[in-house]
Amino acid sequence: DDHFGMPVELGYDPYTVALYQSSHGGQSPPTNINDPEWVQWRADNVTQLMGHIVEAVHQIKPDCHISLSPNPQPFARDKFLQDWEQWQQLGFIDDLIIQVYRGSIESFVNELERPRLQALKGTLPISIGILTGLRNQPTNNHLIAQQVQAVRDRTFSGVSFFFYESLGNRDDFFHSLFPTSVVGFHVKTNPNKR
Repeated sequence: DDHFGMPVELGYDPYTVALYQSSHGGQSPPTNINDPEWVQWRADNVTQLMGHIVEAVHQIKPDCHISLSPNPQPFARDKFLQDWEQWQQLGFIDDLIIQVYRGSIESFVNELERPRLQALKGTLPISIGILTGLRNQPTNNHLIAQQVQAVRDRTFSGVSFFFYESLGNRDDFFHSLFPTSVVGFHVKTNPNKR
């Protein structure tokens, strides 16, 4: 999820600095946390870690389905060193639930229509995470309904809602969004799966 990454501010600990120096002729990492090569180097290391984890999981349970719920790109890579588009290409993940937590329908739709996200549709199931509120700040039902419809109109695989404490006392509303039950569904796996 969005926590499987490393904040872009990190990487200046002695171990990581030594690792960087060993692959850069003794040169220290750039002091600019957003230096493109420094960001890419750290993102590549997070990708290697993800690959090791996926491999270890599949050794124990080969049919384990790996699902990821990251922030959209390029934010996930630039702020958390999560290059999940590369993870998809490497076959590390089977489906995505992109966290598109936006406060207006315009910014929400803009995120859904990004060419990079559209290009991934059809390569693996992609659902969209919708913010239903934070603790004592529920999102307006009208906005949630608009966002669900925008996801449907763009033929994504589905939706998920965050945050569970903001779901209560709105059962009738959520039932109105999904009046029929889904009975079984087939998850198309990532063709790049390792």
